[in-house]
Amino acid sequence: MLKKTLFGYVAIWFVLAGFSIARYAKILAGQCHFFTNGWLMCTPQLQLSGLEKSGITFFIVAFFTCFLLATWLLWKNNDQTIGVSKQLKWLLLSLGILAVFVAPLGTTDMPFDFSAGKAVNQGLNPYADQWVHQVDFTDRGTSYIPANYFPYGPIIAETFRWFYRLSGDKVVIFMLVWKFFMLLTLAGCGFLIMKLGSLFSNGKNTTTWYILWFAQPILLWEWVVNGHFDGLWLLFVLLAIYAAHTKRWWLMVPALTIGIWIKFVPVLLVPFFALWWWQDVDKQTWKKNLLQMGFGLAIAGRKRITAFRRLDKSFIGSF
Repeated sequence: MLKKTLFGYVAIWFVLAGFSIARYAKILAGQCHFFTNGWLMCTPQLQLSGLEKSGITFFIVAFFTCFLLATWLLWKNNDQTIGVSKQLKWLLLSLGILAVFVAPLGTTDMPFDFSAGKAVNQGLNPYADQWVHQVDFTDRGTSYIPANYFPYGPIIAETFRWFYRLSGDKVVIFMLVWKFFMLLTLAGCGFLIMKLGSLFSNGKNTTTWYILWFAQPILLWEWVVNGHFDGLWLLFVLLAIYAAHTKRWWLMVPALTIGIWIKFVPVLLVPFFALWWWQDVDKQTWKKNLLQMGFGLAIAGRKRITAFRRLDKSFIGSF
């Protein structure tokens, strides 16, 4: 039963990826509204008939129900996945590749990210200057709104610029390259969580963990399909936790700093890490710990000053 269910779950991802790839030609030709649910029918969302809207709603509910069922089965039968065939294991572990090619469904994140990267590439400061947020990519005459805010850190602003330049001003290329990058962050976070878990599990078999992590449908959908970049700052927070647990304070500070300059959320963890470091200080280790902390602060400060001076100043001022 588990084997058949998992094969069915893999088949859903093949169907979604194949359907998306078949739509890309029309998306590139401007015949589909890319970042709305209308791309499923290659019809502007506002022009969908009641029957078409009902069909799309049924389709979305059906495959998300299958996703939730697959999530429950993976958690419930996690220990049994070690006994499935080698081919099925590789299929489950490779679902992220399929997720890269599945077109986003109704998310507005990547149009914002693409537009922000374009603005920074043009020399604009997204925290202080007015820039253009392109909200759709099929009606270029009416799909722009002005923006003069950027709620994220300067590192992610520069990252958007790098990916925009790689895309050559083509949003589909930006999306595919960005989603592949998010797949790499998913793999990195899974590896770091596995490493952290191994510190407490006495080296237990990690095959079931890899399958559980890389085959999670909700993770794959939000992290890779929709391209949310929260996994990027999470990667550096996990690196900071691993560095702190292994007493590498010189690495903990830069890792946490990078996470903060990607998105401001990790700043809430600063007191936790400061207390963790302080509890490790004693008569025998205070010199070593103080030296490591000072070195880490120097690296973090140097990176901020040299790489993101102009954006950082406006980032702080935007609060």
